[in-house]
Amino acid sequence: MKYAISSADVSQSKGFYSQATTAGRLIFISGQTGIYGDEDHAFSYINQHSTYTQVSLSIAEQTENIIAIFMKLLDEVNCTLSDIAQLTIFVTSLDYLPEIDAVLQKYFDIPAPARNVAHVCSLPDNACVEIGCIACR
Repeated sequence: MKYAISSADVSQSKGFYSQATTAGRLIFISGQTGIYGDEDHAFSYINQHSTYTQVSLSIAEQTENIIAIFMKLLDEVNCTLSDIAQLTIFVTSLDYLPEIDAVLQKYFDIPAPARNVAHVCSLPDNACVEIGCIACR
């Protein structure tokens, strides 16, 4: 059976999809970007009145924000980043991969999650990186 996962600390999805779902032992987190924020949040989503404010963040900051969102959603089902088995990364430039890797290496041990990388011409709201993941409990 499939269940939706959400966190009050993460803004609701802007489209017709769940923040995350779980089916059996698997957790699927929708692709996240990290370009929205304000001073009151550790990561880049604003929850009040579904209002979004775009801010200019580096690739590393966007990636850090995405990881923070993953941690919030995984915590809802008593999981951690160590439960992530696969990452799917979309980037607007392959030149960003070293910066993304530097952030990921801070959070993931060996063996690192499997991953797919796709170079795309654009992402929603001018984000430079979007990451989704699959975790297993």
